[in-house]
Amino acid sequence: MEYLELQNQQDTGLEERMATIEADLLSPLWGQPQVASAAQGGLSIVYIHVVFHVMYNTASQNVSSAIINLQMDRINKDYSKTNTDWTRTPSVFQPLVADCEIQFCLASKDPSGNPTNGIERKDSTFTL
Repeated sequence: MEYLELQNQQDTGLEERMATIEADLLSPLWGQPQVASAAQGGLSIVYIHVVFHVMYNTASQNVSSAIINLQMDRINKDYSKTNTDWTRTPSVFQPLVADCEIQFCLASKDPSGNPTNGIERKDSTFTL
């Protein structure tokens, strides 16, 4: 805490930037924060904004947005225990299966605060 206080003294905008980052972690993609309170019987969900980096050499290697969205849906189902196959978890791990209260979503802002769709595409001449 002492180090953080020293950083705040040296960088007057640090506290505001940290508050913005924290608010972003609690807000879903393209919307207002949707954190259900425990009193409402809901979970307090942390939103993790991600960026997919797609590098491709040919058009067929350029993964579609639909496939990326499908993968986002799958990982969110896995982390919220709403996937249909969670019961196939090995029995030794069954007691640990739970809703992790984490939701992944495509980033809506880049590190500079500019709008983005969360998918970066780069044509490359590299081949395997």
